Amino acid sequence: KVLVGLRPEHLLVTETASLRLPVAVVESTGSMTYVTTDTVPELTVVETRRTGVRAGGVIGVGIAPEHIHLFDLATEKAI
Repeated sequence: KVLVGLRPEHLLVTETASLRLPVAVVESTGSMTYVTTDTVPELTVVETRRTGVRAGGVIGVGIAPEHIHLFDLATEKAI
């Protein structure tokens, strides 16, 4: 078993992603937009561009493979 580590700034909102998640909260802070999913556990995607994402909607979430970090579940050491 492994633990997967993802950084919010490496997640991407994209229409082409096969992972589709419901949106709970969208918070724009000027140059950044934080999109939090309505999932357990929740994911937060950090966008540096304006998006048309709205709470209650559904987004596609993608990540480049090089940004996926794997850890041993028992020891929590990087694999």
